[in-house]
Amino acid sequence: YNYQKGSTLLEALVALVLTSIIALGGALSIGKIMQAHRQSNIQQIAVNKLRVLLQSGSSLCGITPAPNITINNQSLNVTVTCTNQATTVKGANVTITKTVLSVTDSSLGGEVKVGE
Repeated sequence: YNYQKGSTLLEALVALVLTSIIALGGALSIGKIMQAHRQSNIQQIAVNKLRVLLQSGSSLCGITPAPNITINNQSLNVTVTCTNQATTVKGANVTITKTVLSVTDSSLGGEVKVGE
């Protein structure tokens, strides 16, 4: 027993601590990736709903109340911005109304715009 120093036990403890640190870092990274993926999915849903609303064929400029979209059982107010742009088509002056839809929410990571 005089020559036994317990170095194997110490090496095992150091290996366990290092493995725990690596596992914790991996778990935190996976959590951040999952959060970013979820936010990206919610943004894509919002973009799709705004595109459907924009392509509905009805004029959204000046309508009251402003349209809403529902994402994850949460109703979000859509901001409609309309600008007139003059252009020339085959020598004729034409005014085109450009409609931009946007929605802002923390679950989206800020503002999502469609129509720009």
